[in-house]
Amino acid sequence: MNKFSTGKILAVAIAVAFTRAAFAGETLSNFQKEINQLVDSCKVSVVTVSAWFSREADLEKETGLLSFFKSEETKASVTSINVGTGVIFDKQGYILTRSSIVVGSESTTVTLIDGKEIPARFVGSDPESGFAVIQIEHNNLRTANLGNSEQVIPGAWILVIGNSIGAFPSVTMGALNGIRNDGLFQITANLNLGNNGSPVFNLSGEVVGLVAGRLSPPYLLPDMVVGENDYELFVAYPIDWIKKVASDIIEFGKVRRGWIGAFGNYGSNGLKISRIKDKSPAQQSGLLEGDVIVKFSHKTISSISQLAHLVEYTTPGQLVPLEFIRAGQVQKLSIEVGEKLHHKSAVPSTESTETMVYFDWPADFDAIEKNRALENRIELLERELEKLKKLVEPK
Repeated sequence: MNKFSTGKILAVAIAVAFTRAAFAGETLSNFQKEINQLVDSCKVSVVTVSAWFSREADLEKETGLLSFFKSEETKASVTSINVGTGVIFDKQGYILTRSSIVVGSESTTVTLIDGKEIPARFVGSDPESGFAVIQIEHNNLRTANLGNSEQVIPGAWILVIGNSIGAFPSVTMGALNGIRNDGLFQITANLNLGNNGSPVFNLSGEVVGLVAGRLSPPYLLPDMVVGENDYELFVAYPIDWIKKVASDIIEFGKVRRGWIGAFGNYGSNGLKISRIKDKSPAQQSGLLEGDVIVKFSHKTISSISQLAHLVEYTTPGQLVPLEFIRAGQVQKLSIEVGEKLHHKSAVPSTESTETMVYFDWPADFDAIEKNRALENRIELLERELEKLKKLVEPK
């Protein structure tokens, strides 16, 4: 090969390399533009929720010449603020947020994307899911486009938009890396304080879930091995569940949960019924002890917790198709779901072979909410300490 041919080949190779680089740069640039457009269309329905709390604190004030040995107690009002995220549910000004942000507050303010602050009215909350509804009065609100969480698949890209340690809107791109047995979405995203209640958007700009909290080592399985910085798992509630929670709170002041009154444990084929409550929907439908439930509302049952949540988030009074195995034969019937009249705290099933079909979230979720509320308070601890110092300083 002569020098001319070699030089020509080299020139062509360089031209191809530059073309590929330019193409890659253009592709990334177009991708960035699409993400920006997606964020712009989504962020208008996201708000910052700030709730003020006050309490009386006992302070010691030094008095007299021998103040080193003697002091007197005085009362002072200490104010703290919870800051989190909410999403505009409908045109009437209803906003979904986390209960740990607003429950028990003296006043609550919603800050829109344009910076306008509007006082909010507390509507109600659901202790079991940890979500609350507040309401503001404002014209021309941009409501969120609520999607269908049934269409969510593991591995899907997501956007989480919210208030992250005072930065709003804070945008995080991540992935929905799994759907847990209890039906919650497990997500990978760089979330911080204030992201509690943040909406999870798919790439079509639809809300498919709301951030519920964080799982840390005490809530993981005992035999799990984790590294120093890779133990945090974030979970989100499916939007289909949240839509029912919000609608029920607005209409009834509480969440009406479904109930069928069957007890059992999960085996290789499905959920085997070990006991049925008298006069329950399960008994009235014709189910018997020993029946194995394999499908509920056309969904194949893979765990007790899955069936529990399918039942609980079914509207009471609804007639639902159910498939079961009896004497080796698959049979079908329709069951009218009843209403769960009271909340029964969950009991870890590791020490019991029998679990109620209508049991609720694992008990650790209550602890998660308490930890989340504590984190919000710690965020403003330094500010509170500064106020306390000013109160105790000699005049």
